[in-house]
Order: sequence, then structure tokens, then C-alpha cells
Amino acid sequence: MNALFLVCVIAIGSFVFKSGNKSEIPSFLQSASEGLIYFGAGIAFKSASDLAQFGSAICSILDHSQRRNEFQILSHLCNLGAHRAWGQLFKPSSFSNGTPLSLSSWHSNQTELSQIPAGSEEMKRLIGFLETRWLAKANGFFPSMVNWVFPCFNIFLQVHPLTTSCYARDPATLCSQTYTNRVEEWKQSFPFTRDFPLILTRPCNLENYLPFYVNGSKTETALDEASLLKNQSSDSKAIVDLTSIFPDDQKEWNPIWDTFRTEFLEGCKRRDLNPDLIVCIQRIQEGDLGGIRLLPLIPSDSKGTDQHHKYLLEWISRFGFTANQVELDRLQSKPRFTEVKEAFSALGGLIPTFKKEEFISYIDAFEKNWKSTSLEKNLMVQGELNVLKGLLAAVSKEKWDEIIHCPTRSAVLKLSFLKIKEQLEILAEEGDRKTFFDLVLNLEQIHSNFSSLLEILSPFCTSDFASIYHKRLTSIPENLKSLTSCTIHTAAMASLAGILKAVEMTAGEIPRVAFGENTYFENIMIAKRISKTSYVDEIEEGDWGRIDLILAQFDPVLKRLDLDPIEYRVEKIAETVRKALNARQRSLTLAIDCTLDYINSSRIQSLLEEFQKQIDEGALNVVCYRSGLKYDLFGMDNFSGAPLYMIHSKDPKWAAFDHLLTDPAIQTDRLSLNWFCLAYQCAAIQLELYRKVIFENTRSLLNKLPPRLYSDRSDYRIVPIEQGANPGFIDIRIFGPYHQIRGAALVCGSLFTECFEGGHPIFTRRSLGFYHPNFSIIFGKHNSTIRLTVGLDPGQVDLLVKCFEQIDALNGP
Repeated sequence: MNALFLVCVIAIGSFVFKSGNKSEIPSFLQSASEGLIYFGAGIAFKSASDLAQFGSAICSILDHSQRRNEFQILSHLCNLGAHRAWGQLFKPSSFSNGTPLSLSSWHSNQTELSQIPAGSEEMKRLIGFLETRWLAKANGFFPSMVNWVFPCFNIFLQVHPLTTSCYARDPATLCSQTYTNRVEEWKQSFPFTRDFPLILTRPCNLENYLPFYVNGSKTETALDEASLLKNQSSDSKAIVDLTSIFPDDQKEWNPIWDTFRTEFLEGCKRRDLNPDLIVCIQRIQEGDLGGIRLLPLIPSDSKGTDQHHKYLLEWISRFGFTANQVELDRLQSKPRFTEVKEAFSALGGLIPTFKKEEFISYIDAFEKNWKSTSLEKNLMVQGELNVLKGLLAAVSKEKWDEIIHCPTRSAVLKLSFLKIKEQLEILAEEGDRKTFFDLVLNLEQIHSNFSSLLEILSPFCTSDFASIYHKRLTSIPENLKSLTSCTIHTAAMASLAGILKAVEMTAGEIPRVAFGENTYFENIMIAKRISKTSYVDEIEEGDWGRIDLILAQFDPVLKRLDLDPIEYRVEKIAETVRKALNARQRSLTLAIDCTLDYINSSRIQSLLEEFQKQIDEGALNVVCYRSGLKYDLFGMDNFSGAPLYMIHSKDPKWAAFDHLLTDPAIQTDRLSLNWFCLAYQCAAIQLELYRKVIFENTRSLLNKLPPRLYSDRSDYRIVPIEQGANPGFIDIRIFGPYHQIRGAALVCGSLFTECFEGGHPIFTRRSLGFYHPNFSIIFGKHNSTIRLTVGLDPGQVDLLVKCFEQIDALNGP
């Protein structure tokens, strides 16, 4: 009977965890109360704990100390899980009328926006965008964890209804619900065939970055070019772009496509060309969102269509050309509420004389009275205050007056100011008594309202970023500053795609690329797709003179699972550059990924000082790029950007790199551009300090860990990081039989449970640079690796030390 009861509970719980939202549970499950779920979960955990205790006893008899310790820790973790699940039975529900309390902020914002007048379609789209953007993140949280698990530990996040741990840039790995919804919404607007696959991209032509691209304006020409391209490679597909053959009158779309398809297939037969190796596409665009429709040559071949879709989606995702989160949200053309009200009494009515100086004065007063002994709290609060004041100061009087006289925009301004003031008052009253994590939850609310202000005011344009960022690059030698140009792209992978393209144009052929020991594995994967690549230690002496591009990174990143790193070290980039320059037969470009380095890096400065003569003479071009999503958002993860600067002489041979400054395929969106302009103009000091504190916390943790964890003979081990490197993560490796299960249950379980029990919530998100600790697990054939990133609060360090002492016990006595 107990077993049957437990099976029913687990079935209900599995469905609830999958949905993440109690309101989505079918009616026949509504009778299964929240208490039943937690009670059943407690039984499951307690049963698992008893089984683990039994396993521990068996291992004691067999004198197998390591397995005994593993069972004991598993029992301990399961006991904690049972305690927390049963404890939730006596707490208030985390749902209200079937809606998770984690969505209360989002729904409140939606209700308030619904009271703002929006008399035109443009204003309705604006309100819809602001509603959709509220708390939206490029990489969010698992909804089931937020709604069901976190409340057990008294952790209450406010999230977006479509929050997910999917990475917005990488739908090829896993599509977020937002991405899927936008695809379906857009396809429904097509007046022609709607079942063809659609990929969401940047709002521009990607022809320069698509593999084996052919402009298919004429059938015979397209066939000739496709045949020629396919003779050059056996493992890629030719992309035939048919956009130009379709007229603006969409009624004629189907007959035109049917005629072309028939002629093209007949041409493939004549040329003995396999149509499975050809992907026909049509480029489309709607506002700030681009799309690529796949046009199946053989409609009945669903398997082939799926393969083409997967191939192209993976290419676009890996190269950073997927529509970013902001662009996805802009496709939402109207607000979700059904009626736009003409009155907005809840806001107290519009005040035409509302002056920004009043709010600036309020922020100044708050800043003067804010007191905290916590470095990390001051850092986050000061950074937010700086961008708020900077935004208001950057808006001209003419633009402010124009916005104030627009009923919709001025109402949004007032609403945002009132809500920011409300959160600041909470911080003023109890900010220093709050834990760091709780304080940041208030700042998340302020930051969401700030984002609405940024969308309305938008004081910066594309050309502004270059001058703002250039002023911050104080590590560049004085005589090289005139040779330095700056820009901002949508993602670091898009920056790399642009660099590879420019190198290819400069070389006039497929480029030869060398990558260093710290080059990120995704960067290596991309380079291998479109160039001839070699690891620097494997390049023979006579081949150095033919290298076109060196991909390097001073600070270590997570190694691929097919490698067994002994130690993460600072890469000796200068040594590699010397080898290439001494053997120089062609122009050399050095591309440095600076994501884990400071904006003003002393190592970059030393490198530039050593090679400034070669740069000035035109022998060397240095490009430094970074993923701004990692640290330049204060961990908020709600904009998209990748700052880049390059230093080369005025020699015309470098002209291809000028395209990096203007190519719309890789430039970021307007809203993100405004954030990065503002952040680097007003909060660059705090951004540098933000990095520094995270690196210091990580190093402090590494220095306090049990020495046995660094032994290469341990089943549970940590890869050491050389002193002098900026440690942005901790690499935990698990070896031995069933390493996947042991890593997930014991190591991840220990990290999660102990951190939450200790008041330092830890999450699982596919990125790094967050203000909170975070981990992700990757399963390999021979070992599993867990990447742990430490947050901003130094209080977590001692807690994590205790956690690792527990993990170290898994290695035996």
C-alpha cells in the first residue's frame, strides 16, 4: 500500500516539476494538494536515506571505506531533503490561486502597465515589449526549482513566467519556451505555407557567414555554383538563398516556389547532384528580428528537412547569429491584456511638470544616507545608483520634454520612478540588515525598472560606444591609442565569426589558425569549421610562418572533457607571438579573448608594449574581445553585448577588419548598446571591482581546500589553478565507476543542499559571472566535470570549504 501511495505521489510530483506551475496541472490532479506532494517527497527522501544507511552498513562489513562514506553522505543529504520537504507542510503555500508567488512581481508590473494609455500601435508595441522584458534573462532559472524547491529553504525569487535555464544564444542545444513561442507566433502570420522550419536570427543578411552560400536568383546559376561548392567539401551543405525570387505580393509565393523546386530537382538529376546536400532558404525580417525559412526541396522527406534544420540551426547558434533575448522579446507586438485603458488612476494621474531633477535629487539623498560596512553590498548599490544618475544626466532637455509630452512614455517614466523609489526606501530602511542575496533581489527589481527607463530614454547611439570605451582603455600605450578602434557586438561568438571572416579576406584563402592552451573549446570548434587549425604545441617549426591568426586567452577556461588538465595556467601568449613573427611570411592577427580578464589588464599592457613596433609597422594586428554577458551586467544577465577593440596600423591590408566596426550582422541591439554605453561611462570602476571580488573569492576558496582534492590519484578531485591567473571557476572532476550518478547525487547534491542550508543559495545556469554561486555538470565518457563559479559574497567561501571537506571525505579515510 505504501509503495502504491509513493508511486502515485512521485507521478504527481514529476508532472508538477515538469510544468513548474501549479496552474498548468490538469483538473484531475487539482485535488492532489501541495501538501501531498511535499509529504510524498519527504517519504521518498527518507526511504532513500534508509537504503543508503543499509548500503553503508554493507560497505563497513566489506571494509570498503570510500563506498561507505559515499553512502553515508547520500543518507545525510536525503535526510536533509526529507526534513525540508516535511517542513514545508507547516508553511504558507508558495502558490496563490494556482499562480506561483514567484510571478507576483511580473503580474504586478503587467497590471500597472495595463493602466497606461496607448493610443497608437507603436505605443501598444512599446507596452508589450516592456511587459515581456520584465525580469527576462538570457539564462534564467528552472521554474520547478523556483516554485517548489527554493521555498523549502525560505528562498523566494521573482522571475519571468517563461524563465528557463536554456541559453538564449544556443537554441541548437535546447530551445527556450520564449524562442519556441516566437517561432510559432511568427509562422502563424505567414499567408503561405506555415509548416516549413523557421530559425530566428539577427535582423540582417547573414550571407557572409553562411556555409557554402549561393544566391539562387536564377536556377541554372544556383545549380552551377552549388555543384562547384560541393566539389570542394564532402561534409557540408550548400546554402541556396532564394529570397530574391519571391515578390512582395505573398499571394504568388506558392506557385513561384513550386515552379523553382521542380526545375531545381530536374537540374540536380542532370548534374548528378544530391539534393540532400542542398539547403534552400528564404530570408525574412520583422522589425528587429530576422528569420530564415527552410524550403524543403522534397516536402515528403521530413527526416531530411529535420536534418537540414538541425544543421543550419547549429551553425547559426555556434557563430552567435541567433536572435538575442532582447530581439526575441521585441517580436511581441502587443500587450497581453485585452483592453488598454485610457485612465491610469493607480498611478495618480500624469504630472506634466514631472522633472528629472527631482529624481536625481532623491538618488543623491539616498546615496548620501546609505551606509553599509559590506564591500559587496556597496559595490552593487553604488553601481546601480551610478547608472541611474548617468541615464538621467545623459538625456537632453529637448528629448526629455518630447517624452514628457507623450502620454504613454511619460506614464512609463513615472511608473518606473515610483517603483524604483519604493525599492530604494526598502533598502534605506533595512538594506544593511538584509543578507547580501536578499539585498540583490531588491536590486533586481530596481534594475528591471531601470531597463524600462533605458528603453524609453535611449540617450546613446551606435557611434557613442567607441569613444566611451576608448577612454576606459588606459592600459593601451599612448602611441598606439590613435591606432585603436572600438565597437560592441551582440555576442563574443559573433565577434569571433567576424574576426575569422576578416582574416580570411585578408589572407585571400582559407586561413591557418593556431590556438593556445586556454582557448575556449567552442572557439576551437568554430575555427575548425571554417579554417585550418593547429594547437600551438603541435605546430612544426617550418609552419609558423604560414599562420594567419592566433587565438589566445591569458586566463584559463574550462577544458574539454577529452582532456585531463593537470593544472590551469596563465597562457604564455607573448612567446607564441614571437615564434610567429620571427618566422613571418604573411600578416599576423592575434585575437585575445579577454572575458576573464580586467577591462584594463596589466598583461595586455605588457604585451602591447613589447610588440608596439610590429603593430606600428603593420606586421601585427591585435584584437581583444570579451563576452559582456559574463561580468559587465553585474550578474543581472538581461542585455546582450560583446565589447571589442583592435589595434593595427593604417596599412590598407587591414581594411577587412574595418568591417567589424559596422557589420550589422554582429552589432548588438539598441537597448543593449545603451546599457554598455552607460555602464562603461558611469560604472566602469564598479565593473572592474565586481570582477576583482569574484576572482578573489574564488582564489580564497581554492587556497583553503583540503590538499587531497588536488591529488591526481583521487576519484574526487579539483584541477588547481596557477597563482597569477584570474580564477573564474573551479573545475571539479569525478572519476571511477558510475561517475555520472556519483557526481550528480553526491557532489552536486552536497553543493546544493549545504549552500541552501547555510543561507547562500546556489543555482544551475549555463554561464558564469553571476553575483551568486552557480554550478553546471557535464557528463563525459571517462569522467564527469562540475564547473563551480563563486559569487560576490565572501561569506560563502567558508561555507563552501565545509562543503568540500565533505566531498573530500568521499575519497576515503
